[in-house]
Amino acid sequence: MCSFEGSSFDSSLTLPNRYNGSLEIKKLSEHINHLLQELNNQHQQVKRQQQAKHDFLLHLSHDLKTPLTSLLGYIDTWLLSPPNERQPEYIEYAANSGQNLQQLLSQLLELAALENGQISAQIKQINLRELLLDLNQTFAPRAKKLGIRLQFNITDELQVYTDPQLMRRILNNLVDNALRYTPKDGTITIYSETLNGQTWLAVKDTGAGMHKHEVDALKQLSMQQLTFSPEQPLPQLGVGLAIVRQLLGILKCRINIDSQPGTGSCFHIELLSSSH
Repeated sequence: MCSFEGSSFDSSLTLPNRYNGSLEIKKLSEHINHLLQELNNQHQQVKRQQQAKHDFLLHLSHDLKTPLTSLLGYIDTWLLSPPNERQPEYIEYAANSGQNLQQLLSQLLELAALENGQISAQIKQINLRELLLDLNQTFAPRAKKLGIRLQFNITDELQVYTDPQLMRRILNNLVDNALRYTPKDGTITIYSETLNGQTWLAVKDTGAGMHKHEVDALKQLSMQQLTFSPEQPLPQLGVGLAIVRQLLGILKCRINIDSQPGTGSCFHIELLSSSH
């Protein structure tokens, strides 16, 4: 045991396998090795969580810095301009940047509440088409301003079981993310589909697409992980998609993602057509 002093958990720690004595000593050494392995596994998990949080905070700082820099830049330009040359567009651009910054901060507070387990699901039967009509009213003006076609192909009165507020947050974040990364004249389509008797809701865009590590981070929702746990590491995603990942865990919904850089993305969300 004295040989472990100063040892690092970066390497696997085990007792020397050189016992020829009693059965009790042999069993004791096996138990110690088992505990050492458990400690090493927990240590590695903590390291992964710390690295994931570090990467996420770096990503977040970039997301916050961009609208803040834009906000201050337009205000400074307006202030430095002669009074008779101050263009009102500068204030409009600054206001838009301020709204983006406010949205990011609100999302950050929501993510903190999710991480702390302060949000739970209230499942009930809802009309999916009505929820999507509300979503269309929210994003249609912005999509028109950006020159992006926003299409909702939901014609049936589809009844599903979910928490309407949480599902609306998921869809809000997915559509908002699609609008951010879809170029002018692009298309965002929201539609339902039935595959092997299971109903899915798809959000498809013609935007920049996602890299494999981003897709893998968002899909870390195996059936064993669907129950929300505050101990889960933060994914290496933007704030909006990180919120989507946590909300899907609360609703115990699967997500399938088809995406490659430069080809757009399609998010398929599992919907429950019964209360079980």
